[in-house]
Amino acid sequence: SVGEWIIIANVRLRFYDADNSSEPMSILANGNVGIGNINPVSKLTVSASSSTANSEISVGYDADNRGMITYLPADDRLGFGTRDSGTNYFDVMSVYQGKVGIGITDPTAQLEVKSHTTAATSGIAVQNNNGYGYAARMYVDGGDGHFELYVGTNTTTKKVHIASYGDTYFNATGTGRVGIGTAI
Repeated sequence: SVGEWIIIANVRLRFYDADNSSEPMSILANGNVGIGNINPVSKLTVSASSSTANSEISVGYDADNRGMITYLPADDRLGFGTRDSGTNYFDVMSVYQGKVGIGITDPTAQLEVKSHTTAATSGIAVQNNNGYGYAARMYVDGGDGHFELYVGTNTTTKKVHIASYGDTYFNATGTGRVGIGTAI
């Protein structure tokens, strides 16, 4: 059996599964489309099979490699992530209780970034658009927190550098030569 379409005049187009036992998709007269939902409240409403199941929209070339937007009702969280070689990475970006987390699923600040490494390549970086590297970075390297601002054509021209754990606490180079806690 192949299921069927039923048009209810001026109400909706209903799509039934093969045994006509459920309606997995419908299109209302106002143009709203429901997948897993017979009364969509927006142009596209995707609903899971129960209030505890995740609702997901994914884009990719196969089931094991794709990008995903997932609503996780157990956490009341919207997750943006990927599936790479069969492993889900839901914590690429999360929206939870009005807060945004990158690398963390339950942010406690309006924007919280958590790195999965302590290398100098982790953290937050603002790139120059001239191809010469960073304009600013905040990162953790080996347990030390760093905040750096750069100027000029490369990242060796630091203008401000603040560090922690006995390292530099503030310095500025260039014409303003300032050093607090360290010589320049």
